[in-house]
Amino acid sequence: MLTNELFRIIISDIEISSEDKKSIMGTLKKAANRLQSSLRIKSRNKNSNHMFIPIENVPDPEEVNAVEKFRQVLEEEDLLPQKHDDYFTLLRFLKARNFEIEKSKHMWVNMLQWRKAFGTDSILEDFKLDELNEVLQHYPQGYHGVDKEGRPIYIELLGKSDPNKVTLVTTLDKVSCAGI
Repeated sequence: MLTNELFRIIISDIEISSEDKKSIMGTLKKAANRLQSSLRIKSRNKNSNHMFIPIENVPDPEEVNAVEKFRQVLEEEDLLPQKHDDYFTLLRFLKARNFEIEKSKHMWVNMLQWRKAFGTDSILEDFKLDELNEVLQHYPQGYHGVDKEGRPIYIELLGKSDPNKVTLVTTLDKVSCAGI
């Protein structure tokens, strides 16, 4: 916040009467207070003296253009399955190869081949865990979308988990194969 000393420095070079200077200082103080209060977001702690300013996630236009070019290249060669057509996923591959389209495409093709070889895309359909509901009852967890960088968000409710009851319901080998 601007102090009285700073206000005096600001108006010291202006040749006006001392009463006008006081009036100008009062106006500057009011403006500074209004600006500060408009930027402050009330925190839950009413006694907090911290100032919070929200920051919007504005994508870089160059990154957006690079992702669109990469998407077009993959679509032209029929290398973009619908389930992988995600801005952040494509951006991750571009960032990994310093935004070089050909190197990113090579990495993408390797990823698709690996997923096909190991059955990654069909694991949820192929593997059946009959005890899933009981396991989740004793060990609540799961994935909840992705963050702004495209990384999966995994949540475990550890306070509500009971590993001993999970082992009574199923074996640890089955649970680890199911990805739980």
